[in-house]
Amino acid sequence: MTTPFVARSAEVARLLAAVDAAARGRPSTVLLGGDAGVGKTRLVTHLADLAATRGASVVTAACVDLGDVGVPYLPFAEALGRLRAHGAAVEHLLRERPALARLLPPSGEHPAPAAVDDEAARLQLFDGLASVLAAAGHEGAPLMLVLEDLHWADASSRDVLRYLVARLRTEHVVVVGTYRTDDLHRRHPLRPVVAELARHPGVDHLELRPFTAEELAAFARAVAGREVPPDRLRTVLERSEGNAYFAQELLESDDDAVPWSLGDVLRARLDALDPAVVDVARLVAVSGRTVPEPLLRAVWHRWTGRDTATAPAAGPGAADAPGAPSDAVLDRAVRDAVAAHVLVPEADRLAFRHALLAEVVAADLLPGETVAVHRAYRDALADDDALGSAAQLAHHARAAHDLPTALVASLRAADDAARLLAPQDELRHLETVLELVEAAGPAPGA
Repeated sequence: MTTPFVARSAEVARLLAAVDAAARGRPSTVLLGGDAGVGKTRLVTHLADLAATRGASVVTAACVDLGDVGVPYLPFAEALGRLRAHGAAVEHLLRERPALARLLPPSGEHPAPAAVDDEAARLQLFDGLASVLAAAGHEGAPLMLVLEDLHWADASSRDVLRYLVARLRTEHVVVVGTYRTDDLHRRHPLRPVVAELARHPGVDHLELRPFTAEELAAFARAVAGREVPPDRLRTVLERSEGNAYFAQELLESDDDAVPWSLGDVLRARLDALDPAVVDVARLVAVSGRTVPEPLLRAVWHRWTGRDTATAPAAGPGAADAPGAPSDAVLDRAVRDAVAAHVLVPEADRLAFRHALLAEVVAADLLPGETVAVHRAYRDALADDDALGSAAQLAHHARAAHDLPTALVASLRAADDAARLLAPQDELRHLETVLELVEAAGPAPGA
């Protein structure tokens, strides 16, 4: 189901003006802030569709919440992988700029470079990223790079964003970054970055407001496919306060008694689902908003208590007989979750329809259930390095109260950050190592 797009005409006009300017060789960055659920992702998705009709290439990447530590350059590494499909010019730059190999999976063509402690090497990496973005945009056919959820960006990604704002001059590139304003507490690391960038002449800072009463009425008509009774509309406006996601959930609710909170309406949606679908939602929620499909499959096997052949069938119709293949149960549960608009496929990943839904699912887990899911992720990541990074393993091991594994993985994550020329991330991982050593206490007999 595609959320209907209404209103936001002023914001769309400003964003399209940035795309058109990039097509003429006037690059810019747009920082789009707003509360969770207000419609940032829907706006940039609509913008991407409009930009594509004007000849722009659109690449979208997202930051991921891994607590206090993260994967260095994650959104830019994701974007770089997708930009490789943009022709020979980009591939040529990847060969000519060896620093970029740090952000690509190791291969015969792009072997993993050794770690170095050199600011010049870091500058080469940043400049290489800027050059690749420039090579992907052309006169009349600019590149639109969308960076979602910057409030979860790692320190190195924030540095790259600042570099791009300062570096881009005549390239056919527009960068659009979204972030949650309600997450930016006084000490949030993105807050000073936004304040700094907002003063730059090449940056347009937009804050997406909740729907007005008139905008909500138009939105309600689009969602319901008909006029919504005035009393119902007043109730939705009062309870949603113009938040687009909450309003849509309320409008689609079948209950006569409209729930008072977004958490209530999202829980009602989940309560109607098969238990296997709820299990899948819980696994994805603990990972964050998104999870790669191979990692979810590996975690599912461990969550159901089996690594290979079978797991008990869950829910009516999940399989034709007890002991149905675990993969078949998972596949059906994922299809049902997508059909119920809980999850959506994104390339080789599965994602929640909205991050708020993921947060509600995760918050409803009991402490012991949360630890058990983290243990399943720990086991899957420990068994197969290809499923994720050392930083992810450290995150899940620590949440699973497995301090020895978390310590070793944090050391590996620090080494990975050094190889990627991400000194702030390396330092944070090393600080975590010290915290874990202190938490473990002295060795027996010491």
